[in-house]
Amino acid sequence: MAHGRRGCVVILVDAGVVGDSTPRPDLVAIDAVLDAVRRGSPAAIVVAPVSDTVKLVDDSGVIVSTVDRSSLGEPIGPMAFEIDVLKRLYASDSGDDLLSAALSAGIAVTAVQVAPIDRSDAEPVTP
Repeated sequence: MAHGRRGCVVILVDAGVVGDSTPRPDLVAIDAVLDAVRRGSPAAIVVAPVSDTVKLVDDSGVIVSTVDRSSLGEPIGPMAFEIDVLKRLYASDSGDDLLSAALSAGIAVTAVQVAPIDRSDAEPVTP
């Protein structure tokens, strides 16, 4: 726990935002996500830039275009919350993961960028 603006408590949560094969962020990224909430964001999450090519597909299954990745981020966690925001999300019991629940509740979530993920050692995830 850390203290945020006006002395509010900031909680760091690793809520299984992603699968076990995703590399974890370093301490600098964790400090940055905590600092984002200390500076006033109600919630923040560590995200990595999307490095894969992403295609937009229409309703009939035809590839329409390549998506510009510059505004895309892959949430890798952890998340940081003002404690009152986290309590409200748990009380809502939406059944969603915390990031989806926060976005559905209209809570602004700050994305803290880290370097691209090196997936060379990542194990494939089998559905």
